[in-house]
Amino acid sequence: MKKLNIAIIGAGSYTFSRKIVGDLCITEGLNGCHVTFMDIDAERLNLIYDLAVRMSRELKAGMTFSKTTSREEALSGADFVLNTALIGGYEYIDAQKRLGNQCGYFMGAWLHYFRQMAFFRELADDMARLCPNAWLILSANPVFEGCTLLCRTSEIKTIGLCHGHHAIQKVGEEMGLDPKKTDGRAVGFNHWIWLSDFRYEGRDAMPLLHQYLEEHPFDETKMFLGPAAVEQFRMYGMLPIGDTIRFAAWWLHIDMESRKKWFGADGGRDAQFWYNPEQAEKWSREIREIAEGKQKVTDTFRPQFSGEQIVPIINSLTNHQKGIYQVNIPNEGQIIKGIAEDVAVECQAVIDGAGIHPISEPPFPKNLMIKAMLPRWSYAELMVEAVRQHDPQLLLFYLLEDHRTRDYAQAELYMTEWLNMEGNGYMKDYFGM
Repeated sequence: MKKLNIAIIGAGSYTFSRKIVGDLCITEGLNGCHVTFMDIDAERLNLIYDLAVRMSRELKAGMTFSKTTSREEALSGADFVLNTALIGGYEYIDAQKRLGNQCGYFMGAWLHYFRQMAFFRELADDMARLCPNAWLILSANPVFEGCTLLCRTSEIKTIGLCHGHHAIQKVGEEMGLDPKKTDGRAVGFNHWIWLSDFRYEGRDAMPLLHQYLEEHPFDETKMFLGPAAVEQFRMYGMLPIGDTIRFAAWWLHIDMESRKKWFGADGGRDAQFWYNPEQAEKWSREIREIAEGKQKVTDTFRPQFSGEQIVPIINSLTNHQKGIYQVNIPNEGQIIKGIAEDVAVECQAVIDGAGIHPISEPPFPKNLMIKAMLPRWSYAELMVEAVRQHDPQLLLFYLLEDHRTRDYAQAELYMTEWLNMEGNGYMKDYFGM
């Protein structure tokens, strides 16, 4: 039997790679597989390689590993390709957001996603040459636009994964329910999902949720049932789940006072830049000490499942172990009615050795479609088609459609500044500018 070959692109992400290796080590049906780590940062690559070798040895998992800075070498013969790459790294993203903020765009209008999308196309094209039958598991953002782009431009089998649906258990916890007994479904677009079913101890808990939201409209101590979530529930008729709370209503972020009103005294996660070089260096130093130290790796990273879906999905596809997962896949067969088949939707699916079998959902209420789903879909199309067609005019229209654009000159200036910023030579060539 052929040895399973898994390639991790962007493997220098310590947290991600360590979790995947840990899950592989304790999944009996995948013991003995080979993992190729690929990253352009040789130092981080060496650290995660050493960490993985020691972890597999300590757990007697029989896994083998290789490391490379060559994407072509990593992809050759792969059965699964896990993409967690963040092109340019956090420093680049931070610089781009600062530039965007100077031009009047919140979080830089997420223009770094265009570089990510261009990379997704490159990776899929490489896979078509080097491992055409492999599965691509996309964990790098933007998952919604990325999966939509790839379903239009590549024959590679692609699954997009995210963590947002785990917030369903957090909703139960904030209601005072046991999160282990809380379950449900959240569907829509990635980072734009809505609670379609909510259960506690197997029974319909929607009435309990509605009662809670009526009685606790402005509890700033809550994250998933706080003022922003309750307000959107009232506006749209469905509860936003996970990051949807932050993204589905742009006016919550007009200024710092607005953020404080809706997300608490600190303004919430988007009130400041995320990249902290001191914290990043501290984390790197701690990982280095573990990787190079004499104590067991498993003394720090206990052999228990991480909660990531990636390894269980690989096991389901490889060893015919049926499971239900939250995935992002093309809306083929109208999984959610009212959305085009070449658009990626987030939904639940049964996965086994025969592939992916999505669980159909009823159409969204018309109110939600008009107010939230259609505008989000339309905005995503500008990014997807700009990258698909190498069209700078669609890039400009993407900025013009941003609610913070005051006039044409503002959007044109930011696009020009962004294309000419350090690290964006590739994108300038990509769009023929």
